Amino acid sequence: MARHLNLSRSRSLGRRFPLPPPVESSPAIRNQKPPSKISPLASIEDLGVEVFSTDDNTDWSGLLESTEVSDSISAVMDQRREQRVPPKSRLRVELSSLDDHAVREPTITRTQTTSTQARPDKVPQRSAPSSFNLSMLKGPLIGLAVVGVGAGAVVVFQRPILESALKVGIWKNASGMDLQRANFRGANLAGVSFDQSNLSGVNFEQANLEDATFIETNLDNASLARANLTRARIIRASVVFTNFNGARLNNADLLGSSVERSNFTGAVMRGVNLRGVKLGAGDRTARLDPPVRRIWQIVNQPQPRRNLANLDLSGANLSSSELVDVNFNGANLSFANLANANLRGANFRGANLRGLNLTGARLNGANFRDARLDRRDVPRTSNATICPNGSKGPCRF
Repeated sequence: MARHLNLSRSRSLGRRFPLPPPVESSPAIRNQKPPSKISPLASIEDLGVEVFSTDDNTDWSGLLESTEVSDSISAVMDQRREQRVPPKSRLRVELSSLDDHAVREPTITRTQTTSTQARPDKVPQRSAPSSFNLSMLKGPLIGLAVVGVGAGAVVVFQRPILESALKVGIWKNASGMDLQRANFRGANLAGVSFDQSNLSGVNFEQANLEDATFIETNLDNASLARANLTRARIIRASVVFTNFNGARLNNADLLGSSVERSNFTGAVMRGVNLRGVKLGAGDRTARLDPPVRRIWQIVNQPQPRRNLANLDLSGANLSSSELVDVNFNGANLSFANLANANLRGANFRGANLRGLNLTGARLNGANFRDARLDRRDVPRTSNATICPNGSKGPCRF
């Protein structure tokens, strides 16, 4: 009877807990360490089943179909399975139902993943503090305050040092500086670069600014009275309400600058370049001596057959001007600059041409009869000059 019970029990367990068919091992499965001990099947005692003698005629055929016995068997098998394989090291192997030899790669359970493999919704989030401690900002705020005070001190003390260095001539580059209302009266600033600087309201009276540069500089309301600006370059600068009274601007370059309401009366402007200079209109116009204003008109308001007879144009800068058929009869053009000017058909009869610069000028058909020439300072021409007869220079007069 006991043998019959064991056989029936084995068949019943096989129906309820089918074992997986044998599969081919994969590298992941082969690397697993086998269990140290194979757990046996649950014994009759574990199931709580009493065994009766074989002489008993009791019918046990429906015993294994009992719900109470089935639940006991399931509980014991689950307990044995959990003791046999730890949950954290358990691998799930999915087998193909169509092919007994097809084995998929083992899937690692979520409990075996590292923190970097966790899903975003499973990553623990740090909660923000419920209150903010303002004392945490004391250190950074104090540090920023110290840095700000230090930077301000550098700016405050840097300007006097820079001004002193410029005055004594040991510093020549003041480009991009803010020197508003600085006092450079009588200072030697020869060759100093003030390009793109703010010099509004600066006092340059009687200062030596020979060969200094003021490219795109703000010189509004500055005073350069009686200053030496020989060969200074004041190009595309803002020179509004600026005082040049009595200043020396010989051979200075004012190309493209705005000089509205500025005062140039009494200034010496021999050879100054006034091309593109904006004088302003009406009551905003700059104050220029008549000879200087005339030169500005010749350069910036070209007019064919203009009559310039008997005028004093000595040292005038008329370079690159349109002077077609202009009448220079009897004019004083000594040491004037007519380089690269268009002088076709111009009349130089009886004019003073001592030291005249005609390099690169076009002199086709120009009349030089009876012109006054100094053999020591004959008019200068070059290979780029077109001579009166149409040939290339140098020309002979």
